[in-house]
Amino acid sequence: MVRRTVMSLSIGLVLCTAGFVLFGKEELFHFLALTKRVEAPILVIEGWISEEALLQAVEEIKSNNYRQVFVTSIAHDSVFRMYSQGGLRFYLSDIRPNRPQSFQTIQINAYGRAAQGIQAHAKVILDTTQVGEFTATDELTWHPIILPTATKADSITVVYDNNQRVGNEDRDLFVYAIQLDSITIPARHSAVRYDRGKLDGNNVFRTDYESIAAESSEFLIANGVDSTLLRILTAPPVAFERTYASALMVKRCLPEGTRAIIVFSRRTHARRSQLVYQRMLGDAVDVGIIAANSNSEISENWWQERGSRNYVLLQLAKYLYTKMLFFPADEDTV
Repeated sequence: MVRRTVMSLSIGLVLCTAGFVLFGKEELFHFLALTKRVEAPILVIEGWISEEALLQAVEEIKSNNYRQVFVTSIAHDSVFRMYSQGGLRFYLSDIRPNRPQSFQTIQINAYGRAAQGIQAHAKVILDTTQVGEFTATDELTWHPIILPTATKADSITVVYDNNQRVGNEDRDLFVYAIQLDSITIPARHSAVRYDRGKLDGNNVFRTDYESIAAESSEFLIANGVDSTLLRILTAPPVAFERTYASALMVKRCLPEGTRAIIVFSRRTHARRSQLVYQRMLGDAVDVGIIAANSNSEISENWWQERGSRNYVLLQLAKYLYTKMLFFPADEDTV
């Protein structure tokens, strides 16, 4: 696997250099951010795209007569990604209604992703009072907070307060669980909510979705998409070939006789998505592609920031690997 990655990155670097010399930076971006429309009754939305891109998908659905919309992703693992400022609130009275509520030690199991060398920071709020804070590291760590005395509370909130995106470097906080003395409560629990933004209760999300596809579907419905159009396709959690895993789910669920689909994807991921789906579905199905016009994901000035440069290079390498070495197995398994 390491050898394959090194080879892909090396080839991608060569192709990136050739792209600069022969075509230029803008043309290389537009090569990867492919949009190719076809007449199709089915739209496939890659559910992991940004909310800005999802809003564009809403307009795409409302402007066309799609008979069905598939929203895809792989299944969640147990970690919860805090991708914007806000609070992860654990409602203790709902989690432990018939058990003693007193505790003296709070531990948060979390790690972070840095941007511009600065790691994610969070405050810990007991009901409405701050009782501690911590700065995440790249490694999954328990962050302890010792209270002066045993205490009861209705809720504990982990408030992520320094979110920032710089190019393709996106500072995030990843929370697995909290522990109250010896009681462990996972972040993905029916009594945990993600209150985004101003912590005013106006932008609250569940954390116990089975996948990003399920979250994205609820976002689409909240923005006016007819729920009867949507079908959530959740692939098994895999570390590699996630687009292939999602395309396999689509292949299994396509109505018999389908002749065309359109895939809605992230900007510079689009050409590779189109290629993967076309190879999965074969010549009998015409695969169109729409690259979301989302600057929050990556802009056309991608070469000006290190994170964006690294991302475009990685997408280029992955596309080349897919073009040259990816051929779906006959047995259609991940």
